[in-house]
Amino acid sequence: LQIVYHDSDIVVVNKPPDVLTVPGIHSRSCVLDLVHDRFGEAVQDKAHMIVHRLDMATSGIVLFGRTLNITKRMQAIFRDRLVLKTYQALLMGHFPIDKGTIDLPLQRDHEYPPFMRISTPTSEADAVQAVKDLQQHGWKKLIRKKPKPSQTSFRVLARSFRNGLPFTRMELVPVTGRTHQLRVHCAALGYPIVGDPTYDEYVPNEKAMCLHAALLQCEHPTTGMPIVFEASPDF
Repeated sequence: LQIVYHDSDIVVVNKPPDVLTVPGIHSRSCVLDLVHDRFGEAVQDKAHMIVHRLDMATSGIVLFGRTLNITKRMQAIFRDRLVLKTYQALLMGHFPIDKGTIDLPLQRDHEYPPFMRISTPTSEADAVQAVKDLQQHGWKKLIRKKPKPSQTSFRVLARSFRNGLPFTRMELVPVTGRTHQLRVHCAALGYPIVGDPTYDEYVPNEKAMCLHAALLQCEHPTTGMPIVFEASPDF
């Protein structure tokens, strides 16, 4: 595990792709276990180190607190959206616009409840019917949630070809922080993230999904000074 930074308050790591940030339902190995083993001497429960997380398939910068008090402070900073998060992604196809903002509302996919989809009047009506038909209370609760506004700023970094296929390297900044937001926004426009196991119908020979949390900027929980952490993607 690559340690990007650590002090007495926080630990910042570069998470590899296809590794859980925190334990899953079936208790697979995760980054939190590794961080806790090395830096968790001041917490009784390793869950007290969790500030935020990345999707399992996403690589990049993750920050942990080293005490419960620091973790709570950092959670508040994230909750109040006083954090700048920048991602890099490799998209299928040549994206036609150099920079801008994707503004498409998201809702839970009523056909596949763990996943998300773009919200339309038709999809909202279908979700209402799905709630009536579902027997599992947990899925009902998720699907019943109203669609949420979702915005992603983007900037094209490069357009290229690999084995004759077009690709776009993109910088993505989530203005809002919805589940799978970057992945769904790119796929909905017809330029899915390469290797996305959920939202990409065509997966080239990539070992992992090409979405990477490249930069995290916020204030230090103790000093209040601005801090910036960066890690380059492997794709």
